[in-house]
This record gives sequence, structure tokens and C-alpha cells, in this order.
Amino acid sequence: MNDFQLCSKKVMYITETKYPNSDAMSVRMHMIAKALIEMGNTVDIYSRGQKNENSLNEALPFTSLCTQKQGKITKLIDYYIYFKKKIIKNIKEKKPDIVLVYYTPTSVLKKLIKLQKKYGFVLMHDCVEWYSKEQFYPSLYSKLAYCKREKWMRKLLPENAGIIAISRYLESYFLKCKNRCMYIPAICDTQAISFEKDTNEDKIEIVYAGAPGKKDYFREIIYALKMLNPQEKEKITLRVIGATPQRIAQDAQVSEKEVEELGEVLQFLPRMSHQEVLKYLAKADFTILIRPVHLRYAQAGFPTKVPESLATGTPVICNLTSDLGRYLQNGKNALIVESCRAESVCEALRKALKMSFAERQQMYDNARKTAEQFFDYRLYKQELNSFINN
Repeated sequence: MNDFQLCSKKVMYITETKYPNSDAMSVRMHMIAKALIEMGNTVDIYSRGQKNENSLNEALPFTSLCTQKQGKITKLIDYYIYFKKKIIKNIKEKKPDIVLVYYTPTSVLKKLIKLQKKYGFVLMHDCVEWYSKEQFYPSLYSKLAYCKREKWMRKLLPENAGIIAISRYLESYFLKCKNRCMYIPAICDTQAISFEKDTNEDKIEIVYAGAPGKKDYFREIIYALKMLNPQEKEKITLRVIGATPQRIAQDAQVSEKEVEELGEVLQFLPRMSHQEVLKYLAKADFTILIRPVHLRYAQAGFPTKVPESLATGTPVICNLTSDLGRYLQNGKNALIVESCRAESVCEALRKALKMSFAERQQMYDNARKTAEQFFDYRLYKQELNSFINN
């Protein structure tokens, strides 16, 4: 038996999210799991998802801990009781070496902490965010949700839990808590993402995928578009994928009329598969992302939108939050917005409009190279394998 085989670990990867749904959380889990598997480990994924038309392409095998039954009470029982029972049952049967938690109900984490000594597994946490109060609506349920997540971060995770941190902010926090840490930013499979740009020489096309919620500042983007003069508006289009005009108006806290007034400048496409989104990114000149620098969540997280955009050869119009300043350079692979104000966003849009097609093409190449150099999951698999074996 060689050293590689000796290092092989049985990993149970647990999440309350809906893997293999094609959202940022599922993409993260998918890439971490692939990295572990390619290093000779076995990975069993447990989630609350179901395979459907919105699933990730080539989703890994997983066990769904979500029942098919409907009804609010049934779903609560499913979440708080059934989920924990199934996890405990599988730990007893599979006897994993590593239990890697993405996010679970608090009761599940508490149980895992109690079980780790009895069953001899190492507890690890893939930490990808740290919420801010400002993200939550002013309701009792939201306040409880926020308090629960704060408790998760500050009190529940033990010192002996290994941490995979998506940002240097989170890495720094957990190192102060005396946890073992490894930094892995948002990652993707660059080899599986086609680099075939199909853009219009005479018009700028920008893509934003998903709904902003309270995380992204879309109002400033809308106001920036409104600031453009008629001639500029004729040469630019922002396509929103997966959100309706009504949802954008609600999240951006603007009127539906203000959204409608932009006409063909702001276009909407329905929700689609992850692979279809990547195709639209390949047709775009830029993607756009504005987040508040002063709020914790923007520094603690790492937007998955950025690596995936760069992998398609699509530079990003954005301000610098999280660790983006380590990877993005103004005029090279991004157009950096100096502040969250609409005027600054408008200035960046005008820079894009003034660029020649040749200059944009050079940015496409630079964007792709950045993704290959920093964000391909293969870059981290050796270190990750060493981390879980330490």
C-alpha cells in the first residue's frame, strides 16, 4: 500500500442547503468535494436538495435529507428532527474520518460536537460568510435567525474544529480563536467553462445573474444607468438573469416605474440552469457587482460571481470588497468602482463605453488568465488534502 492510499480519508460533507441546486453554495461544495475526491478521498454529500432542471451539471452523488411531503409543520419537523436523526444514523453506519460541515441547524452542530470523540472523527467547517445585521429584515424571525448565526460563529464551533475559510477576514478571525485554518477563495472548474467570447463590437453588454436581495447594491446600478445620456444608453445593455422587474425594484428599493423607465437598457431573462448562465456570461463584455465596503458580510464572504465571470473571460465592474483587491486590477481584468455611489458606478460604465473593441478583447484574455491562475479548484487540492490529514 502506497502513501497516497494511506492518506485516503472518508469525508462526510453536510449542509442544510439544497445541493445540487445551481447556486453559489452548491458550486462551492461541488468544487471542494471534487478536490477531495481527486486526491483519493471518498466524499459522501448530505443535503436538503433534490435533483431537477436547475441542478449543477455533472452533480456528484448525494443523499437528500429532505422529505417530499409538503406543509409548513412537516417541513419544520423535517428540518429540526429528521435531518439530525439521519445524520447521526449515517455517522454510526459510515464511520467517517472527517465530518465537514457547510452549514447545519444548530442542534445538529451541537450533536456533532458531542459525537466526535465517541466516533473518532475530525470536525471541520467550510466557512463562507458571516452575516451582518443589516441583511436581516426587522422581524422577530429575522432577529432570531441572526442571533442563531452569531452564536454559530462566536460560541459553538470548538477550538479543535478545522476551518476552511473563504476569505482572509474569516481566516484571521478563526486563527485568533486558535483553530487550524486553510484559505480557499471562491473556486470553479476553469477547464469545464468554455472560453469562447461572442461579443458585439459596437455595443457593451453587461450581465448580472441572480437576485440582489440585501447583499448587492442594485439601486446604485439603476441610478447609474439613468445618469447616462441618450447616446450612451443606445450603446449599453444590462441583462438580469433570474429576477423579475418587480423583484429588482423591491430589492433595490426603487419604484417599478423607475425600472420600466430604463426600457431596453435594462433587460430581464428568466431563471435558468447554471450552464445556461455561463453561456450568457460568455456573450457579455462585463459583469457588475456593487457591495458595501463597511458591512461585515461583504468582507467575510467572497462572491462566487467573480471567479465564474473571469473564467468565461468576462471582466468585472465592481468595487473592492473581501479579497478582490488581491486579484483584480483596474483596466486589466476589471473596472474598479471607487465607491458605492451611483456617480462612481456611472463613471465606470462610461469607461467601458469609451474602450475600443481591441482593449476589451485584451481584458477578456486577462480575465481568463486570472481565473486559471487563482480560482481553479485544482490549485488547492494538494494543500486541502494535507490539511485534512494533519
